[in-house]
Amino acid sequence: ADSASEPLSTAQGNITEGNVVGSDEETLEMQEQEESLGNFIMNSGRAIELDSRLYPYQVETIKKTFSLWSDGKCSMRGQFAIACGAGKTLMQITTSKTAFELEYVDTVAIFAPNLNLVGQHIVEWDTYMGAQKFEKLVMCSEIGEKFAGVTTNEGEILKFLVKRPSPRRLRVIFCTYHSARRLGE
Repeated sequence: ADSASEPLSTAQGNITEGNVVGSDEETLEMQEQEESLGNFIMNSGRAIELDSRLYPYQVETIKKTFSLWSDGKCSMRGQFAIACGAGKTLMQITTSKTAFELEYVDTVAIFAPNLNLVGQHIVEWDTYMGAQKFEKLVMCSEIGEKFAGVTTNEGEILKFLVKRPSPRRLRVIFCTYHSARRLGE
């Protein structure tokens, strides 16, 4: 579904074409539900705690993302379009980790416009998750000696996508826009 045409539900009601609609009673009920869940995502009776470092607007955005996914109202593809320095990378990591824990995904692809941003994402993921907690494939022409496993080789990409790690681990593909076509092949 086109996210622009779907109403966005918030604690204040439904936002459709810039208008907020919803009764005061509905708004109060939604706020009480949000407060009772705190920093948790609920799915099929499972509660996954979100990172305590997230700001309230980040928690709300991530919860809305999972709500849309669980309702089947949008695809499992997403993009956080918020200001620089607003915590997109932490939201990306938290959303990916939570989607993996809820068994929505096994593999996540992170696309960036240039090698510097790919490198920045890798450093943040390694810092936040620890190298043992996820497997990574770096798809770009080169990124320096700092990052192992850099490739655009079709065989290596296919091997990474087909293998099933044991124990089960989140797989993350870091890729420049330019190298993205190799993933599609």
